[in-house]
Amino acid sequence: TGNGITVEAISARQEPRGRRTGPNRPTLVIADDFESSESTFNFASREKMKEAFENSILLMGDETTNYLIIGNLFHPHCLLGEYVKDDKKNPWIHECYSAIMEMPKADKLWDEWRQIYNFNKGFEDSGGPEAALKFYNQNEAAMNEGAVLFWPERYSLYDLMTFREENPITFQKE
Repeated sequence: TGNGITVEAISARQEPRGRRTGPNRPTLVIADDFESSESTFNFASREKMKEAFENSILLMGDETTNYLIIGNLFHPHCLLGEYVKDDKKNPWIHECYSAIMEMPKADKLWDEWRQIYNFNKGFEDSGGPEAALKFYNQNEAAMNEGAVLFWPERYSLYDLMTFREENPITFQKE
């Protein structure tokens, strides 16, 4: 940039070690979605990923380098999982966020919504997603009560609950 800042993006397949601008090592390294869901469910793949991360990415900088690691916790023993453990051996400052930080209190209404959404119960002479949306719209205040969302400007509670209902495994990973 005009003021001497260098920004460089590299993929996991590129060799990150040895990166510098003149005599300077990176001051900030951001690893975003470094892992894939496929690589985390195989012990050998997890170990290979951990070795590559620790022997390449973490060696890019120096004592002044800050690291920001962002991703999904696909497995308790995935690479990211190792860095967010709450134990005395983990020196990393870490935060974990869920899309729904506090679930809504209206369990019975959401259970009824699920029944309607999945065509197991009718609402106003129909069932399925359209009828479930009508049910939600009529009960929105009660169904939203107690819910705390991480990013409400991006995802509404209804969008998240629909995503959760459609694909609970993917929802948990995200």
